[in-house]
Amino acid sequence: MITMSHSQIAATSQGSEQEKLDYALNNKRRVIRLVLQWASVYGEHFQEEDASLAFLEEFYVSVCDDSRVIPALKEMLPQLEKIVKQNSDDAKSSQKKVDRPHMSISTGVYLRNVSDRPQGPR
Repeated sequence: MITMSHSQIAATSQGSEQEKLDYALNNKRRVIRLVLQWASVYGEHFQEEDASLAFLEEFYVSVCDDSRVIPALKEMLPQLEKIVKQNSDDAKSSQKKVDRPHMSISTGVYLRNVSDRPQGPR
């Protein structure tokens, strides 16, 4: 959880317009770095977690929108775009590789992988 001290809050409300913009830019950069770090550590699990990938994609769109107002954020977009694209591509390719039960139209039963069958007594 990110918290701000009372002095940080007071400093931002009393600073010049440029100081407020710098403060906002630095905090946005910190959040972007945190998300990039999270994605690099957690990346292999994105293919299993639709919500994580959806968050990352939505976050990228938000940063793109913010970069129109704060052009300095544009320098971080290539890294973020690379992570989003890589994880989106990985998730799509893993979905193609996953063996899901197939329904046989003629018999109406599910055919499963051998690993899905119940094992006998051991």
